[in-house]
Amino acid sequence: MSKSPQDVLSQIKDEGIELIDLKFTDIHGKWQHLTLTSDMIEEDSFTEGLAFDGSSIRGWKAINASDMSMVPDASTAWIDPFYKHKTLSMICSIQEPRSGEPYDRCPRALAQKALKYLDSTGIADTAFFGPEPEFFLFDDVRYDSKEGEKILIAKKGYFGDRLVDMATRYKADVSVIEKPWGESFSYEEIKYEIETKKPAIFAIVHAETSSGVLQPLDGIGDVCRKNNCLFLVDAVTSLGALELLIDEWKIDLAYSCSQKGLSCPPGLSPFTMNNRAEEKLSSRKTKVPNWYLDLSLLNKYWGSDRVYHHTAPVNMNFAIREGLRLIANEGLENVWNRHNTNAKKLWNGLESLGMELHVSEDYRLPTLTTVKIPPAVDGDGFRNHLLRNFGIEIGNGLGELSGKVWRIGLMGFNSSEENVDRLLNLFDTELKKYSIFESSTF
Repeated sequence: MSKSPQDVLSQIKDEGIELIDLKFTDIHGKWQHLTLTSDMIEEDSFTEGLAFDGSSIRGWKAINASDMSMVPDASTAWIDPFYKHKTLSMICSIQEPRSGEPYDRCPRALAQKALKYLDSTGIADTAFFGPEPEFFLFDDVRYDSKEGEKILIAKKGYFGDRLVDMATRYKADVSVIEKPWGESFSYEEIKYEIETKKPAIFAIVHAETSSGVLQPLDGIGDVCRKNNCLFLVDAVTSLGALELLIDEWKIDLAYSCSQKGLSCPPGLSPFTMNNRAEEKLSSRKTKVPNWYLDLSLLNKYWGSDRVYHHTAPVNMNFAIREGLRLIANEGLENVWNRHNTNAKKLWNGLESLGMELHVSEDYRLPTLTTVKIPPAVDGDGFRNHLLRNFGIEIGNGLGELSGKVWRIGLMGFNSSEENVDRLLNLFDTELKKYSIFESSTF
């Protein structure tokens, strides 16, 4: 039986350890994340990652792996290096786990549970963390038993182009509808194309960061279902920052990343697929050509079967769980409001300086603003000046917008009023140094 938090505290008192701080964080009413802080913790015990298999509570070795585990047969403690005092984090059960569920306590599963907090944004039935999910979506969902199955892709920027490129490489029958970079598709345009072309999959980018467009998605899922079509969405720069209602909008598959709205290091990709998508995957008559990116295998690895597939990046799972915890603490709607408010402040400030924004406000992307580089301004020179002298990096335009716009990101932790004020002040005082005009107002 796993030790309860009360058992652990009792054992600590028996050892005479003085605690500086103690915190419990409930995890879905089943497990508790216990954080202990004490100067008496032996830091040397953690040099290579500690398994709970010893006898000294001062070294935090008193809890046997059989009593409590974060992964099957082993449990790891870690010290937080950012605190003055030594801090130990561990997982305690508050009730007996159900049979066959030891994986519930591993860092990856805990991160997966935390991701479920975004249910109101829509992470629905299943969620995986893997290497860029867009690379295996087409490979998994496209199924070979029907010749001529179509994928319809709506592209309006660089990342729409990338979807087309990937689908084409898998030799899918790709149909493309296109908008100029800086415009969005209307519901009526998409509805007509789906009803006319009858694709098996319709794919679109929600937040197109190459052009700064936020694509409206409401109603498209209904059209897809009426036409027996899967709805696939690139949510890389919207998850965790903007309203994303996977279930309400009837999105069948979606993928994102860890480094944008979730404010984590790059390398993990939240991914969801619902029952409709899973049924299509299971109906394949042949194996997925790419073993590493085979979702049917990954599903067994992630699920209760725990069939080995690859070694997961454990530290990254801890990182993404922390990012999700911060979102939960702030509140999801508060996060959305913060991004929208700071984006509007940036937009208004740039326009007050005489700058022209590339996208109409009706479908302007709050997490990534594209502003036109004024004539007679050295765009690269100004960008490099901000980076070298002020530590601020704004992006050049991608693709056909290269050299025409700057791309300013406000996403995750970076989306703050202070950052907006600082950038606007630098535009006001520094831009004139890279212009033939005496003032930075154009």
